Amino acid sequence: MHLIESYHWMRSDPALFRGFVFKSVCGGIWGAVYLIGFALLAHGFESRGFGAYAWMTASYGVGNILSALVFGNYERRVSEVWIYAGFLLIGGSFIGMAYSDSLLELCFFSALGAAGGPMNDLPFLEMLQGRFSPERLNRLIRLRMISETIFYLVFTLLSPFLFRSLGIAPSIAGAGYLCVVLSVVFYLRSRSLP
Repeated sequence: MHLIESYHWMRSDPALFRGFVFKSVCGGIWGAVYLIGFALLAHGFESRGFGAYAWMTASYGVGNILSALVFGNYERRVSEVWIYAGFLLIGGSFIGMAYSDSLLELCFFSALGAAGGPMNDLPFLEMLQGRFSPERLNRLIRLRMISETIFYLVFTLLSPFLFRSLGIAPSIAGAGYLCVVLSVVFYLRSRSLP
């Protein structure tokens, strides 16, 4: 009952609801690439040991922290646009990672993609905080977490079939292209609707 009510609150604001749907789908894509794709891609660079994977995740962490420091202090006039820009960067980084020829390139694109996390998360939280009371805010954040987790599950369950049938790099590139296309489509939609 609480989830249905929270969904109606989210649905009452078109911009917020677009961001919610977009983040749920793209967050699921990100989850499959980050949780499974990173390890498989790193394995191709270093088949024994975890060195490549450790460097990739460490690079991701550095990019994420730096981005949070920058975008956490950045004044945004239109929060919704930044949600799409964040996943545009994430999608582009997936494409770059898929075509990387060295561990250095892989780490660079990993850090670059990490910057997209705070770029899309912070504006979405600002939208929630600016439109709802603290009592409703907690329930809306729970709804968002449930929705993103469901999409994580869906894309993670699909990923073994995609990685096996298409290959690791093409699957990651495809995930990147999908994020880029969805970012552009949702951005254009936001410009034509309230």
